[in-house]
Amino acid sequence: MLNEPHEALFGGAAGDEILKNIVLLARNRGVKYLACEIGYDQRESMQSALKFNGFEAEFYKDLAGFDRGFVAKNLFANF
Repeated sequence: MLNEPHEALFGGAAGDEILKNIVLLARNRGVKYLACEIGYDQRESMQSALKFNGFEAEFYKDLAGFDRGFVAKNLFANF
């Protein structure tokens, strides 16, 4: 933990504020695809944020069966 960036350990009150900001930045910059790691309990909030920002996402589980990440496609980016 001593080598982890502060942001990696403290993501805000709900823990997903930094991820939601990344989604917003990706939308505003026209990023076509976005892949992120998430906390085991962040799927619902991230799914909502992604949908609200025009992304369609597929979520993945880790080896223990916990939600762990997603790959999202920006439905409005120019392809």
